[in-house]
Amino acid sequence: MIKKIFYFSMLFILLAACRRGASVVPRLTPGTIDEVIAAMTLEEKAGLLVGYRYFSTFKVPVSFPFGFGLSYTSFAYSAPEVKAGKKGQFTASVTVTNSGKVPGKEVVELYVSAPESSMEKPVRELKGFAKTRILSPGESEVISISFKAEDLASFSEERNAWVTDKGIYKVQFAASADDIRQQADLKLKKEIVRNVLTKL
Repeated sequence: MIKKIFYFSMLFILLAACRRGASVVPRLTPGTIDEVIAAMTLEEKAGLLVGYRYFSTFKVPVSFPFGFGLSYTSFAYSAPEVKAGKKGQFTASVTVTNSGKVPGKEVVELYVSAPESSMEKPVRELKGFAKTRILSPGESEVISISFKAEDLASFSEERNAWVTDKGIYKVQFAASADDIRQQADLKLKKEIVRNVLTKL
């Protein structure tokens, strides 16, 4: 009985996701009862690697990854780019083209993969998302998503500060946490440290 309820719940999520052609699953969905129990256990043990961060980092298979969605059409991603602005601001953009046969919308998810570090980090983290307008077959739209250098920081307990490591970051444009369509490099030439106030 529990299994039937579980699978009917998964079916409901998928139907809701494809209803408007541009909805996505807002959380990772394990594929079996055992995976559900494992996912619940991870909330207590995984530390920073909670949810999709754990499953993507260790390549654990799931039925429906974080951000997964269905559509009546298909989309192609091209021309990925990252531009630096003022005060540590960055704008990531990608061209989305309806490569299918019917009109539809697409949700573009922006993940960032950090360079190697002494601090614990997942393989990628969601930094933003945006939805296209309704695109006719063959029609394209450039989607832009902005983020700041401080959004890439991790907390260092040893230094009691938020640290954005220098190095090359992989800015990834995706249809889900495990469906990376395009990526562009972002190079930070110096480390950025934001100290935490400990005394008033």
